[in-house]
Amino acid sequence: MKTKDRLTERFLLKISTEYLNFKISVVMKNHEEIYAMAYEIDHIARIYLILQERADQIPAYMLKALYQTPELIKTVYDIWMNHQDSSETELNGFVVKILAMLSDKNTNLKKGA
Repeated sequence: MKTKDRLTERFLLKISTEYLNFKISVVMKNHEEIYAMAYEIDHIARIYLILQERADQIPAYMLKALYQTPELIKTVYDIWMNHQDSSETELNGFVVKILAMLSDKNTNLKKGA
C-alpha cells in the first residue's frame, strides 16, 4: 500500500471516529438540547461528508498535518461559525480553505518544535 493511501486511510479513520464520538454525545442529550443544537448537528454531518468525499484529493503533506489537528471536524465547524456566508456551495469551498490553513499551522508548529 502506498504512503498516500495509508495516510488517506488514517485520515478517514480519524474523521470517522470523531464523527461517531460526536453522534454518541448527541444521543446522550435530552430532546431540548438536541433541538437547540440542530444547526450544529446538521453542519457537523455535512462537514464530515465533505471531508470524507475529498480525502482522496488531499495531498499527503496536508493529510499528515491534519491528522495532528485535535477534533478536526469540530475545529472546522467552529471556524465556519465565524464565517458570514452559510450556503452549501460556500461550505464546500470554505472547508477546503480551512484544511489548507490548519495543515499549514500544524506544519509550522512541527518546524518550530
